[in-house]
Amino acid sequence: MIEEISACDERLVKVSGAAGTGKTEALIARAARLINGGADPSTILMVASTTFGAQALRERLRAALGEDNAPAANEVAITTALNAAVAVLGTPAAREATGRKPRLLAGFEHNFFIEDMKTTGQSRRQLKNVMDLFDRHWCSYDTSEDWLIPGEQTVAWQRAQEALGALGAMLPNEAPYLAARFLQENPKGRAQCGFEVVLADDFQNLSHAQQTLVCLLANRQVMVAGNGNETATCASPLPHPDGFTQFENLRNGVTCFQLETAFNNVKATAFADALAVAGADSQALTAQKRDGSATDITLVKWNMAEDEFNSLTKYLRALIADREIEESQMCVVVPNKRWARTTQQALGKRGIKTSADGAFPSLVGDPRDAARSQALIAFTKLNLLANPEDVVAWRAWCGYGHQLTHSDTWGRLLEYARQQGIPVLEALPAVAQAVAGGTEPFMKAKLIAERYNQGREFIEKNSRRKGFGLTRAAGLDGLREFKGTLDTLAGDEDAATVYAVLRDKEMNPTFTEGAHILRISSYENMVGCNYQYVVITGCVDGLMPVRDAFEVVSTDEDRKRVMDAERRLFAGAVAKAGQELMLSTFSRAQLELAEKTKMQVTRVRSDGDDRIALLRPTTFIAEARNATPSTIGGQMLLSKYDLA
Repeated sequence: MIEEISACDERLVKVSGAAGTGKTEALIARAARLINGGADPSTILMVASTTFGAQALRERLRAALGEDNAPAANEVAITTALNAAVAVLGTPAAREATGRKPRLLAGFEHNFFIEDMKTTGQSRRQLKNVMDLFDRHWCSYDTSEDWLIPGEQTVAWQRAQEALGALGAMLPNEAPYLAARFLQENPKGRAQCGFEVVLADDFQNLSHAQQTLVCLLANRQVMVAGNGNETATCASPLPHPDGFTQFENLRNGVTCFQLETAFNNVKATAFADALAVAGADSQALTAQKRDGSATDITLVKWNMAEDEFNSLTKYLRALIADREIEESQMCVVVPNKRWARTTQQALGKRGIKTSADGAFPSLVGDPRDAARSQALIAFTKLNLLANPEDVVAWRAWCGYGHQLTHSDTWGRLLEYARQQGIPVLEALPAVAQAVAGGTEPFMKAKLIAERYNQGREFIEKNSRRKGFGLTRAAGLDGLREFKGTLDTLAGDEDAATVYAVLRDKEMNPTFTEGAHILRISSYENMVGCNYQYVVITGCVDGLMPVRDAFEVVSTDEDRKRVMDAERRLFAGAVAKAGQELMLSTFSRAQLELAEKTKMQVTRVRSDGDDRIALLRPTTFIAEARNATPSTIGGQMLLSKYDLA
């Protein structure tokens, strides 16, 4: 059937199927057929849920095109819906129509925006509810005229638009909404931004706004693939599965294909299907036939959490050597940032190169405490050198080291700029000049002047630096957040180049490519990817599913919502195993570790001076019933390779 899908030229096409049935392969086959048939690769857009999924699409398209035609894969636009929105909004026509810049806020920059929003006088809870409301309506593609209520909502909305306008920035959930509106209301702009063929993978993970954008970008054909049972919050905080399941009911003339044969590890896909059935409120879409390897899937039980890091990595080293496995075909799935970092360190000690890029956010810290935000400050300093006209960078620079990040003072600066009828970039030096002349245009203007002067002095002193002299001046050296990226530099890059690399790594992370680099992934980043060998670590309640699925203070509805979302993520990772799947669990952990990582502790025992938390394997093991993996003790596993 994949061959039939690849040849389908109908305007609207929907491809559905259970996990591992080749939905992504069908899209790749369609793109390859078009290119091999003479289509211009630049007229094709392929959309993935994550940047890792986009990377996997490009890798698989290269392979499908063959050695002679593989370079054409680099000309195909393969991206996420969010980045597609940014590309649309970056066109001159869109910038003129919206009056906005598609400069997305990074995670830590968004924190400054939220602090500034608190100056509206709303409580933290009220503000969170209002911002969640904005996100919900942006994602749902609702016009503000239909839902914005006069009062607190309108005040917050106006403040948000003013703050973002002054920053020259945009929120991630806002971008797809604005891009779709622009395309819908500007036929000429739509013609300029569109692609002949749009192929969208895991369409169910996109928000309503993202789905609308993807369809509007298609001039001749749009082909969507997915499965409502596999919905994950990785492309949007509010995915719209009905947009996929009801795709043919909402449109006329849709050609539908349903794939029924799973091609990955037979037992792994059966396990994933069993979980889909366990979590489905209605009939789940499962594979009717299986045509993959029948290698056993295994649950390895260790005694302590430390055994998983130490002994499991020892086993993986032996497995790679014994099977002559290319490390890039193996992925270790981790439940949190701590597991990612510790697993990477343990594998590194055993001589295994790894890439854990984007497994979890790297640029984190508390901007209110300078000692806890060294990486953020270094990133901002580099940003100032790379682009001294970036208002977002100046906003962050003026806020570090204060309990409220100087939000009141920044707000007064914005008000001063409005009164003077000048942009913020002109207001900053104007305030500095006024303070130098002995006047203070507004309360605490001296602070703004001091920070601005410090920033300008830093820029003037270091603007010509390059390479390692540049990274030392910005304070990037010695910080683990940047080590992997800095190691790839030649040493002669300017500030704009280094900043572009670091920002892309933060906003659009991908794995370091190389046949002998093992990949470490979060559950979310497994969406759209596929590996021959998958190892899922930390399979204990509290890590997977997270503790919120068990919290007694929550309502039954909240617990079910969390449990369902976690089950889909877990099942999605399980189904990515092409040949072998191994799950790893442990029965005990130091209480301090268990509490810090929010494991679900059943009992606590004393062991000498130590307090030990007793734990349960993930509840999803029992849910799979007859499809559950076989179990083996950690020591017995090691003995197979004479490692015990």
